[in-house]
Amino acid sequence: MKSGKAVGPDDIPVEVWKCLGEAAVEFLASLFNRVLESERMPEEWRRGVLVPIFKNKGDVQSCSNYRGIKLMSHTMKVWERVVEARLRKVVEICEQQYGFMPRKSTTDAIFALRILMEKYRDGQRELHCVFVDLEKAYDRVPREELWYCTRKSGVAEKYVREVQDMYERSRTVVRCAVGQTGEFKVEVGLHQGLALSPFLFAIVMDQLSEEVRQESPWTMMFTDDIVICSESREQVEENLERWRFALERRGMKVSRSKTEYMCVNEREGSGTVRLQGEEVKKVQEFKYLGSTVQSNGECGKEVKKRVQAGWNGWRKVSGVLCDQKISARIKGKVYRTVVRPAMLYGLETVSLRKRQESELEVAELKMLRFSLGVTRLDRIRNEYIRGTAHVGRLGDKVREARLRWFGHVQRRESEYVVEKLYMNELRYLRTLCCCWWGDLCFRGGAAPPVASGGEFRQHLAPARPPLGEFQTSARRTSSPRSRRSSVDIARCECSAVDVARSCCSAVDVASSCGSAVDVIRLCGSAVDVIRLCGSAVDLVRRLRSAVDVASDPLALPSGPLLPPLNGAVPGEQVKKDENSRRGNWGNQIEFVLTSVGYAVGLGAFMFPYFIMLVFCGIPLFFLELSFGQFTSLGCLGVWKVSPMFKGVGYGMMVVSTYIGIYYNVVICIAIYYFFTSMTNLLPWTYCNNPWNTPDCSGVVGTHRANATFANVTNVVSGLTEVISRTKRTSPSEEYWRQLSGFTMLVFNNCPLHRNYVLNISDGIGNFGEVRLPILGCLAVSWLVVFLCLIRGVKSSGKVVYFTATFPYVVLTILFIRGITLDGAISGIKYYLTPQWQKILDAKVWGDAASQIFYSLGCAWGGLITMASYNKFHNNCFRDSIIISVTNCATSVYAGFVIFSILGFMAQHLGVDVSEVADHGPGLAFIAYPEALTLLPISPLWSLLFFFMLILLGLGTQFCLLETLVTAIVDEIGTDWIIRNKTFITLGVAILGFLLGVPLTTQAGIYWLLLMDNYAASFSLVVISCIMCICIMYVYGHRNYFKDVEMMLGFPPPVFFRVCWRFISPLIISFILIFTVIQYKPITYNDYVYPDWSLAIGFCMALSSVICIPVYALYKISVSDGTTFWERLKNSMKPHPSWGPALQEHRKGRYAMAGPESVEVRTLKDEEKEKDQEKEKKEEIGLTIKGSNGSTLNPTPSV
Repeated sequence: MKSGKAVGPDDIPVEVWKCLGEAAVEFLASLFNRVLESERMPEEWRRGVLVPIFKNKGDVQSCSNYRGIKLMSHTMKVWERVVEARLRKVVEICEQQYGFMPRKSTTDAIFALRILMEKYRDGQRELHCVFVDLEKAYDRVPREELWYCTRKSGVAEKYVREVQDMYERSRTVVRCAVGQTGEFKVEVGLHQGLALSPFLFAIVMDQLSEEVRQESPWTMMFTDDIVICSESREQVEENLERWRFALERRGMKVSRSKTEYMCVNEREGSGTVRLQGEEVKKVQEFKYLGSTVQSNGECGKEVKKRVQAGWNGWRKVSGVLCDQKISARIKGKVYRTVVRPAMLYGLETVSLRKRQESELEVAELKMLRFSLGVTRLDRIRNEYIRGTAHVGRLGDKVREARLRWFGHVQRRESEYVVEKLYMNELRYLRTLCCCWWGDLCFRGGAAPPVASGGEFRQHLAPARPPLGEFQTSARRTSSPRSRRSSVDIARCECSAVDVARSCCSAVDVASSCGSAVDVIRLCGSAVDVIRLCGSAVDLVRRLRSAVDVASDPLALPSGPLLPPLNGAVPGEQVKKDENSRRGNWGNQIEFVLTSVGYAVGLGAFMFPYFIMLVFCGIPLFFLELSFGQFTSLGCLGVWKVSPMFKGVGYGMMVVSTYIGIYYNVVICIAIYYFFTSMTNLLPWTYCNNPWNTPDCSGVVGTHRANATFANVTNVVSGLTEVISRTKRTSPSEEYWRQLSGFTMLVFNNCPLHRNYVLNISDGIGNFGEVRLPILGCLAVSWLVVFLCLIRGVKSSGKVVYFTATFPYVVLTILFIRGITLDGAISGIKYYLTPQWQKILDAKVWGDAASQIFYSLGCAWGGLITMASYNKFHNNCFRDSIIISVTNCATSVYAGFVIFSILGFMAQHLGVDVSEVADHGPGLAFIAYPEALTLLPISPLWSLLFFFMLILLGLGTQFCLLETLVTAIVDEIGTDWIIRNKTFITLGVAILGFLLGVPLTTQAGIYWLLLMDNYAASFSLVVISCIMCICIMYVYGHRNYFKDVEMMLGFPPPVFFRVCWRFISPLIISFILIFTVIQYKPITYNDYVYPDWSLAIGFCMALSSVICIPVYALYKISVSDGTTFWERLKNSMKPHPSWGPALQEHRKGRYAMAGPESVEVRTLKDEEKEKDQEKEKKEEIGLTIKGSNGSTLNPTPSV
């Protein structure tokens, strides 16, 4: 029995018996003799665990698509093998049975069918084949029928009773995802998964079909897969009916849906086959025992299936084959052991043409080139690739397999079915287009001499690897480590994770890695060795020989091997930072929380934007995360993918600069409100403040206005008609306007208001004085942002634990308080009631799609920057779903909080909710603060509310500043700039503060709104659209999908691939067109911006977009080439250093990049650093000992 098999209910692995050696043989022999004499086996052997295994076809929820495998005691299995060996000595099975018979295999059955079809095609005769499939064949065998057939086959009665004892009183439980069922008896069918069951089934089928086989000579059986062949349709239909009657008489059932009919050399009007009046499905091809058989004799589809099987095997071991630490010779061994057998399966029975052999060789060379890190652009000959990997031509290997099979058929006895088929003279007139299997075996000469083994082996020489011709080149390309002994680190230098991912059996690994893998053979499986030793390198370092592990196989730990949540790979040594030069997030939670804080900003607090989230938001979010994570670079460095488009990165930097400048001003206003809330009474509660107007009407109560306003009509006698005194203005609105200045249009001539309230100028061109309270708050805001980013993502990653989670605590507190107020239900109903009449309004869809960019932060550069600090194999697909859904859910949740309070306010005022619901800054700084004045302890709720707004704003500001700093550091890239990144952060923060000072003047609100409307409007749409076009169409969607698969371990889902290529660009184009059509000049309440200010706004918008064509023209002009088209092509090609940042992740086509382009961490450097740290610790230890009076204290300096 092989090692590593699943244990039964007794949890005793087979390795126990192997380690006991001769003692186990003596003990088991004594035990089995007692069982044979008593004809009763131990009761614990009767227990079994049934595990359902999905067949990888059909509906997952259908029980018929599962195969039940029964796990039983390994001791019981050994006993079954003993009984099976005794039964095989006395039972003779017919030649038509190929399943689990000695000296027979699936290849015999496939060859027999193919050669029969070939001879009938060669003779231009019809051959009718029916492929019969039985429903649950093993489970439907009646026990009484089983005992009857075994006795009839000549089995001694004592062994019949032994078999009966195995099946009687057996108890079974079913293991599923939620646990195990209770025990129940199984009184019909065979035990699936045991060695004796196939032979018992073969005995039943042999006795059952004894009479039928006489009427149907050309019948082949492989356990329950039956092929019935006849020369006429009527005859095959009659034979099928006989088989059905014989099977159903013995309790079995023919599957109507899976039974199929195929005709070779079909003539017109041949008709179909019926089974009990029901028409059998007619096909032109059939997958028989894993090989595709076509009625026309072609093998094109079979070749494509073999190529696909080869790629599947290559992907399983790609972690080993693409590892640069492994020598080319070892890679060739792994390829020849794991990948090539999958491609060669069944091809020894197929008549391949040159074109089909070429198709197989092309696929093989692609695999070898990917494994060695060579592309077609490297212009390396195929012969050199094969010689380096020590892999011969696949066409020669196919010919070798065909010759071996030819010798096997020729040497078999004359009574063998395959021999009779091959030698039978059914060959009539040969057609000129026929490609016969026998001709291919000795094409170009006579048939090889099969009698002489030595002479026959000479015909197999062409398929051997060409070692001699390319031996020198292979030595030159392989690393020095590959020339060490098999127990050295070089022979086991592939990481344990790659072996675990390959999922190949221990035998495959053993044959590919040499003697060092004997440990794996003795320990059970590669995964067990990984669990024990961590990695293959640790295995060699820790073990003196394979016997050390073999002597104690029970020391292997149990339990699932689960990957950690921080993105590390199982078996690898845990590192503090995967990218030591650049740094990584402390753990993955920090990245998720930072991204949530970046996406859930002040804009997302107001709008439910999820209408277009699925088709545009989440795909673009995932695209930017995967883009940044793959290269571990910021928004500038990632454009090595196509250097001509680096202007997109500069555009992102410009957008982030604009947003970072005015976004912090909004935060400072929230800080101002936060500090002014630290009073016993909120300033905007009543109308008795100096800045209030006669139209002020508070919701708390009516108070006498300031006496100064009694004569206000006399002051502004000519402007009274402008104000509608019937329109109510709230204290919170006027408090906000004393910051934003709407009332100055009316009370411009009042010196009192000009000194105390009207802190805004009469236009955007009149800056006036700097508002010192706002300036101070702005300084505090930038200082907080700098301190949180003083160590980059290391420090901000710790801060986001609070800034990204505490707002949810505040929202929950406000929500609980809001729903307990009167009128909250009406506000929530207003919030949840959809307005279906607006669904067809294009403006609604345009606004919803535009909101995606502002809420998720797409095209700002922040997502790329944050993802660049992830570990390479982090599951950013999962993160993008979590962050996007969290952002959307937060918006919905915040809506409940807001409208519950607004409903209470509307009921208090006796108006509709729509009249108190505001939008834009008015919602956060007017409507909601006014509603808070109605609550008991209103300053407390105001503090919580504005503190939440501050945290939400800071979460976004962290990412905006980090985007700029990371882009600068990545672009310069020197060691000095990396070590002094803190000073870069400080410089950017100071510059941002200075640029934000004009926004704190009396004209600041005008400039803030101008930047908000123009700096980050349609430019985001243009940047995002060009980014999609560059990645999907310039770099190539296939290349990018392969990059994502190499990074994540799985390709992007089909939905995201379709969105990236088609749907998202269309939506982005719709947003751009909508933005242009719906454009209106900006206004602020009644203030109309002058034309020169609008021109400045357009310049700000174009400043980010103009970077793209300007840099593209520059890059084209400096690129190599004599003509414009050559320079254009060269400027669009990926940079040589494009790809993963770390050398250990550069696999496949990225493996040939020079070490100067990526970070290479050698073992020698790591060992040197460890030695230096060890020496420092020893020096510190000696000093401490000396200070305590130890004689080991070094001599002090005088």
